[in-house]
Amino acid sequence: MVERTIDPLGLVMKAGEWYVVASKDKSMRTYKVSNILSLEPTGQTFKRKRGFDLARYWAESIGRFEASLYKGVATIRLSPAARRAMRYSQAAVARAVEDTASSADRQGWTRHRIPIESIDHAASELLKLGGECEVVAPRELRVRMAQRTRELAKLYLA
Repeated sequence: MVERTIDPLGLVMKAGEWYVVASKDKSMRTYKVSNILSLEPTGQTFKRKRGFDLARYWAESIGRFEASLYKGVATIRLSPAARRAMRYSQAAVARAVEDTASSADRQGWTRHRIPIESIDHAASELLKLGGECEVVAPRELRVRMAQRTRELAKLYLA
């Protein structure tokens, strides 16, 4: 167990989880509330840094965190339904879908370049879209998608 004295600046929620944003030793930190085992007031006071904006800090923090997750890029084709569904993806992926959209083909499908964490993670996320998404590249992700769909077909068509 680790004890810390922090200067709490605000509470934020992400994906149903609460976090406390705090100042610790002149740097900003974020702590998951469910990991805090106990709290004890110190009776001390502190001054919030002038101009601190919790919403801006949180948005920048999430942006930095998400950017650190992505290790590659995938090129995908999306049906109109899948493109709408991708609005609910991680923020960086949803932005990339909108920012990199090609012109729609005759069936309304568009091409996009999205950031991915790993081949396995991308395959899991993109398989949720079923036949409304085609992976164009990288080849390794395309192969993984084919493997997983063969496994599903074997399970359900047996």
